[in-house]
Amino acid sequence: MAYISVKKVVNKRVKKSGFEIEVKRVIIPAFLTALSVAIVVYLLVSFGFDIKYGSGSSLIVFASLGSSAFIMFMTPKSKAAKSSKFAKSYLLAGIIGYISYLIAAYMGVYIGFFIGVFIMSILMYLLKAEHPPAVGIVLVFVMFKIGILGIVLIVASVMFLLLIKYLFNRTLSKFILFD
Repeated sequence: MAYISVKKVVNKRVKKSGFEIEVKRVIIPAFLTALSVAIVVYLLVSFGFDIKYGSGSSLIVFASLGSSAFIMFMTPKSKAAKSSKFAKSYLLAGIIGYISYLIAAYMGVYIGFFIGVFIMSILMYLLKAEHPPAVGIVLVFVMFKIGILGIVLIVASVMFLLLIKYLFNRTLSKFILFD
């Protein structure tokens, strides 16, 4: 009985001001998007990411990961929402970002930006890791001179978002009929 009542509640539409919002396809994914980004923000702040790399560094990371969370939860059937593309693109962004940071130290920030985004764009396409928000991570590495520890934090953040997506699919899908 509890299963049926949860299903009925979740499948209802909320009508307000002429807009219809589906709870199951909009409200719950939006909640998970906000929750996952809030937890990642908390973790990065707790680890002192902004303190170590300068004020504002985490803001760009949050923007990239927030965009990714939106894609993963709100448009789960899009190509960019696939876990493999998401993981590959961020790992690639961390590596290319670090290399671009090293290049920028010798050739200047703008050259570092250019080379990093250029290489990142080509490699994302060639490796079938098309997840555009990850490109922002390259800029963070160059702009805020983020070292190798940044790759670890990016990978940890990505793993956390993938864990939330996995748990969401395994637990909530038992109570809600997802397409």
